[in-house]
Amino acid sequence: MRDVLNDIVNYIVKEKCNLIRICGNGAGGKSYLTSILIKSLQENGICTNYLCTDDYLLDAYIRKNINSEVTNRRITANNPKSYFYPALKRDISMLKKHFTLITIYQGKLLDCDYRSISFIDGLGTAFLEKELFDLSIFIYSDKDTELEMRLQRDFEMRNIEKSKIMDDFENRREEFEKIIQPLKTNFDVILRNEINQIILEKVPGKME
Repeated sequence: MRDVLNDIVNYIVKEKCNLIRICGNGAGGKSYLTSILIKSLQENGICTNYLCTDDYLLDAYIRKNINSEVTNRRITANNPKSYFYPALKRDISMLKKHFTLITIYQGKLLDCDYRSISFIDGLGTAFLEKELFDLSIFIYSDKDTELEMRLQRDFEMRNIEKSKIMDDFENRREEFEKIIQPLKTNFDVILRNEINQIILEKVPGKME
């Protein structure tokens, strides 16, 4: 795993990747992977910025009244209808131009000079044009692994009832498999998360 992450960090630096998206299923390791890459870059004196597409989700009241064309249940974060893309695209455009911006909700100031590397993390990145990014990374797990990781995170750490986790999981996973997963071919790097190890499935030619 460490070798894979080092290869990605080295590629980011060598190829001067300033804008990177990281996508994959819920509880699949997106945020963990992002945090590891950011930490490694910062340890090498490189400035980083971070945006999460969860901050651009429509209000829960709106989303719960929109049914998915895939599951015929309410839409989840795996559905493009869940996001307010004008705001997300605006902020990504500002990052790409190295403008300073204040993130929504958290109100965090991102000072994006030409030396900084920006990470866009979340399912919402799957529906954005590949050309927006210098590097696209997709990390995913199979259904059983995702459920195990969700139970560990949501039940043990967030105290969410198992029945709710299971009910939400089936809906989320079905949308992921039918909407998000087919889009993984649009990503430069594909990683499979098997809890104890990360399997490298696809890399750019220059990383091989």
